[in-house]
Amino acid sequence: MPTVAGRRVVLAEPSRALRDLRAVTEVYQSSDGDVCVRVCSELEWYRWAWNGQLPRTREVPIDLLWAE
Repeated sequence: MPTVAGRRVVLAEPSRALRDLRAVTEVYQSSDGDVCVRVCSELEWYRWAWNGQLPRTREVPIDLLWAE
């Protein structure tokens, strides 16, 4: 996939899949050397678009994400 920022993603945790997430950044290498993407909730994504309030994000290793 050429870009991921803005796409809906699913976080595959060992016991469940978390949906309703959006990728906030493109793929990057973290300070620990992991390949990651920062994600936020769908609600925070739209709040950011509506009023500019920055979303709370979470750094997630790319191998735990599926793009929808």
